[in-house]
Amino acid sequence: MRTLIEGSFYGIVIFTLFVGLFYAFKFENKPLVLNVLARLYFDKTYYLKTYPEVAQAGVDPFEHYMSVGWQEGKNPRADFDEHFYRNFQFKGGESRSGLNAIQYHMRALLHFRKEPTYVGDMKKAIPLKNPKYYLTLIAIFRDEAPYLKEWIEFYRLQGVEHFYLHNHLSQDNYKEVLAPYIQEGIVELLDVIEEPKTKEKWDSFQEDLYNDVIKRIAQNVEWVVVVDTDEFLYPLKADRLSEALKAYDDLACLSVPWQMFGSGQVERHRPDKLLIEELTMANPNKDSCIKSIMKPRYVKRLGTVHFPRLQPGFAQANERRQYFEGFKHPQTNQEPEIFKLNHYWARDWAFFKERKLSRIHIVGKDLSGDELQKKVQEQVDRNNGYSLEKQTDILRFVPALRKRMQLS
Repeated sequence: MRTLIEGSFYGIVIFTLFVGLFYAFKFENKPLVLNVLARLYFDKTYYLKTYPEVAQAGVDPFEHYMSVGWQEGKNPRADFDEHFYRNFQFKGGESRSGLNAIQYHMRALLHFRKEPTYVGDMKKAIPLKNPKYYLTLIAIFRDEAPYLKEWIEFYRLQGVEHFYLHNHLSQDNYKEVLAPYIQEGIVELLDVIEEPKTKEKWDSFQEDLYNDVIKRIAQNVEWVVVVDTDEFLYPLKADRLSEALKAYDDLACLSVPWQMFGSGQVERHRPDKLLIEELTMANPNKDSCIKSIMKPRYVKRLGTVHFPRLQPGFAQANERRQYFEGFKHPQTNQEPEIFKLNHYWARDWAFFKERKLSRIHIVGKDLSGDELQKKVQEQVDRNNGYSLEKQTDILRFVPALRKRMQLS
């Protein structure tokens, strides 16, 4: 009789759990269901001890967290870092589903999806014992021969040992510029002839090229920088980028926000001057857009050319080791202290007019004359807006770079 009763009891329990899970999944976006689970997950003792003002107010700690606590960045338990979770899962903002952090996490648990909730959940990268190269770089270019040598020599100065470059339909003398580097085995060049007609297709095309390289070098390269030929990444204190990266060898990806530079008063770049010593006028406003240095063996594939999708348990981080995900830096008010990225978006006015503005014709082929003129003016205003504040951090590399460029 007892066996029969126990069998019936466990049958009822299993049936109840099944029904409960069915309704939980059916109403997984309903706060009522998620809040029941969240209250069980919430650590009342931790919350009151950590935030004594809540105890003094005499309010229910869970209700406080759900109403205002989560907005103030308060943690619902010791192993749930509100800021970390929101940066990582919500890309630094709010959930698109309208759920707060703990509700969003409850929904993930219903799907048996394990998520990192605090820094202690993150895995550490293990450096390669004998990499072929410690620091490499991937980029694509088109008709940029006048700028390639300075850009390559700058990154060689930073400790980049090998370049994986893609020539996209260039018609200038890029072969002449790159020949010595190819001969020395410093540059590996791939010619690509496909010409995407839209920005979306271009992005996908570029990502596929880079993903092929990342997959190929995964077990032989420690770090790979993914930047464009108008982007200069450097350390603010160390002598070389490769030297500064040693302190971050336990990360799978380091992301650095850029600062946009305009043409300033430079009409045409002088051959006896470095681009980085001529173009010193920048946008004073902080830009949240980032570029990344990544360890290819931990990359599943690029999310965009700005950031990678990493293996489970790993995430990109900034110089302060704040984890996040995406192409936008979550803390735009932070001044860079260790790494800086100068994006010479416009280069000189001649390049801007002849090259940058011509792309409007390609992107907007169906624009009327007035619409085209409006687009052109918007880009001119953008260039002027990027030419308001003098920035000279990078100039400490000028003497060594001029020597490498054999400029007297």
